Amino acid sequence: IARANTPVAAPSANTSGRPSPTRASHVANDLGASGKLKLILDGGPCDVGLESTVIDGLREDGHIRVLRPGGVTIEDLERVLNESGIEGVKVLVHRRDYADEQQEQTPQTPGMKYRHYAPGVPVLLVHRAQPGHNTEETITGANFLSSLEDGSEGKTKIGLMACDDSPLAALASSSPSVEWVHFTLGPTSTPATAAARLFDGLHTLDAQGVSKIVAEAVTEEKEGLAFMNRIGKAAGTGGQIWLRL
Repeated sequence: IARANTPVAAPSANTSGRPSPTRASHVANDLGASGKLKLILDGGPCDVGLESTVIDGLREDGHIRVLRPGGVTIEDLERVLNESGIEGVKVLVHRRDYADEQQEQTPQTPGMKYRHYAPGVPVLLVHRAQPGHNTEETITGANFLSSLEDGSEGKTKIGLMACDDSPLAALASSSPSVEWVHFTLGPTSTPATAAARLFDGLHTLDAQGVSKIVAEAVTEEKEGLAFMNRIGKAAGTGGQIWLRL
């Protein structure tokens, strides 16, 4: 921008609706073959790995509405309000704390569409079912593994995005009919690591020719909220199950 001496406006470097790029190789794989790009500047992998937090503070009630969670967490916003001595202002997260149908019909920020950030293969978001959680989407570990088999000869190749200490990763290793390609999200205690690795995992597993990507849900705290926002939209409304382990 300094060399051009003029304002520069540009979209993010990915096909609309596809996972965001966090490495130069992601841009090259997505847009390079199309001939649209003459040059890619490689500044190394993104540190945060997620898009910015977008908030709306212009409503009459004065509350802060988070339209898209990102690297600046809800806890960060609440801390700043508290340190500034601002009382009575709540931090409300879209779809978690409030709903706005009109806003969803005409999104005010990228990523608000429900189906977004999706790779070229289906994404299945797996939640751990808590005691007493019984819905049609709740299945046992054995049924979960059998549901992944596609009926073809040989092993079914499935991508797995899970934390290092996850029981889901242990369950996956017990399936002889599935070839798992594990992309680690780091320990469960550091949601920032999972958030930073999310898009790299989607790009990497998609490029390795898996037929489906199974992603483990994380706790919606700190950067984990943004992780769940993105992976939930990649999976879509029909791509989520609750697994009883």
